[in-house]
Amino acid sequence: MIQWSDSLSVGIESIDEQHKELISIIQRIGDIVKTQSFDLTSISEIVAELDDYVRVHFSHEEELMQESDYPEKETHIKQHDALRDKLDTINVFDVDDYRKFINETLMFLIDWLSGHILKVDKRLGAYLQENGYN
Repeated sequence: MIQWSDSLSVGIESIDEQHKELISIIQRIGDIVKTQSFDLTSISEIVAELDDYVRVHFSHEEELMQESDYPEKETHIKQHDALRDKLDTINVFDVDDYRKFINETLMFLIDWLSGHILKVDKRLGAYLQENGYN
């Protein structure tokens, strides 16, 4: 399971706080999966909450990229678009083995978020700091 640590900090407080919230939502999905007694409605509600918060977070990052004239903006936004598209396809009510589907989705989210933060968002954070953001 993913946990917040200082190694995930990008050095921009607003982004770090939003990353902490995203991790918290993913942890809640993981906690429900661990109980093995979850219902589809509760999972669907948390996935919808994650989807909503991802969109808020990405909008914030994209505004910062626009304001700062971030040179890697288009590549970064393409990664955001890929996750938005993936979240649009998650429908736990439309799969035969929803437990397997949720586990696979959870692992995908953990891998995507940690990889995105450590590689892509770290570069954004460094650029923003160099340009007077904090």
